Amino acid sequence: MASIDKFDKKIDITIDYLKQSSNIDPRINEIYKGIRIKPFINTLRNIYNNGKKLEDGSIKYKIYVLTRDQIDKLNSNNFNWNKESLEEQFDNNITLLNEFVNKYNRYPNINEIYKHHDLGSWVNNIRNIFKNGLVQEDGSIKIEFNSKIKYLSKDRIDRLNDIGFIIKKESKPVKIIKKEKKDKWLLHFESLKRYMDEHDNLLPVYGEFYEDCELGNWVNKQRLIFNQGDELKNGTIKYATSILTKERIEKLNSINFDFIGNKEKYYKKEIKNTEDMNKKRRYLLLQLNKILINQKNNIDSKQDIDSLNKKIIKIIEKREI
Repeated sequence: MASIDKFDKKIDITIDYLKQSSNIDPRINEIYKGIRIKPFINTLRNIYNNGKKLEDGSIKYKIYVLTRDQIDKLNSNNFNWNKESLEEQFDNNITLLNEFVNKYNRYPNINEIYKHHDLGSWVNNIRNIFKNGLVQEDGSIKIEFNSKIKYLSKDRIDRLNDIGFIIKKESKPVKIIKKEKKDKWLLHFESLKRYMDEHDNLLPVYGEFYEDCELGNWVNKQRLIFNQGDELKNGTIKYATSILTKERIEKLNSINFDFIGNKEKYYKKEIKNTEDMNKKRRYLLLQLNKILINQKNNIDSKQDIDSLNKKIIKIIEKREI
């Protein structure tokens, strides 16, 4: 029964993903809420299309079984049992591009993700075909790149024209609304707060997407800067070209951000030099500071002080980290 429950959970996560991505197939390596969506969707399709139907309405394929209830749940959420064709992929990208331009009054940047899709890369690829391809007699455009032939039919060109697609990279749709430049770090931080509110204060795992950004990777990066970076005199921590200012650390502390992913591994790691000791000390002091801030207004007696000292001792002994 446990395996069925686990399979049910994956189905629920997949349905949730497809709702957020307008029911469009995910990218091949995408992880959402801890599972690789694309391979799981392929598994569901293989079972349904290649399996044997049983008397109770379930379908069995190799070691997998899709129950009648699971099939009904997927059908009720308009799950597509067939693999996306190239034409369907183009249709979906056209829909997303039109939606993106109407929403933001601009085209996506080259690496920009929209609804879990590499829309910026797709737009850049289309522009490359227009710019460097050869026009055929039937009005289509063909280009050979890295021994591969890419082809844009006359029908697809017409459809791009229908949504007002502008070929030149520097061109933008009319009536552009100028917006103030926003702090990307702060935007990720606000997304993280919303994620934690929705997930019982848990942090996203590495590779997990949320609100069209790789929030799990961003969380991992903050930990990397904090634990591996060098502390400057003003309290800023710098790692390579990335920084964590004192203000940013305080913001993360305000939502109980955990700077250590695997605590057991962290504390078993051998201290080889003074730099290693200082980095480990940095985290200990951060935990002590949290306790002091939380209790500084509640220390009214010797008993309170003794209680606080005991907590500090536990932290130093690594029992409450």
